[in-house]
Amino acid sequence: MSLTGARCDSPVPVQAYWRRGAGLALEVMPRADRRIGLGLSFSRTDYDRAPRRLARTDDQLGASLEVRRARGAVEGFCTLAWTNSDSTVESRSFRQWASTCGLAWTD
Repeated sequence: MSLTGARCDSPVPVQAYWRRGAGLALEVMPRADRRIGLGLSFSRTDYDRAPRRLARTDDQLGASLEVRRARGAVEGFCTLAWTNSDSTVESRSFRQWASTCGLAWTD
């Protein structure tokens, strides 16, 4: 479980924000050489120094699934992540799927 907070004091008022969030991650090892990870997260970003007509709040919800398998000193992995960002400024709202696969050397 995680709680986060971040402050960006940009000299450009519309880029300054305060972000708060929470997350939950779970990892299961069905076998010694295999891992499955699940993650959920939520954050709210308030652009609090923007002029009134440019002020915005973004709520982001995220989920991820990761599968890893080790074979000797090499580990293969694939991750699938989903993000839904709902903003009070409609042009800043989006939904995104991202995938990553690769190999990592552990030795």
